[in-house]
Amino acid sequence: MWDIFTNSGDLLPLVAALRTLGPCVIFDWGFLPHCLSAVATFKSNGAELWWFDGDRNRARQEFIKRNTVALANFDY
Repeated sequence: MWDIFTNSGDLLPLVAALRTLGPCVIFDWGFLPHCLSAVATFKSNGAELWWFDGDRNRARQEFIKRNTVALANFDY
């Protein structure tokens, strides 16, 4: 699944496809550290990068309250 993000050259068709959607496209992706080169590819091709961060302990508490899937999925 993550292969496209490990070879930044493979991302160029995705970047082109996202551009066809218009100037205001949000691509929300929680990337893995080994995919950092993909982030650089998005940036070098004109993407505006934003980083959203939050309180992980609070997020974990809310995840537990939802009780929809195993806690191991959060801790992965």
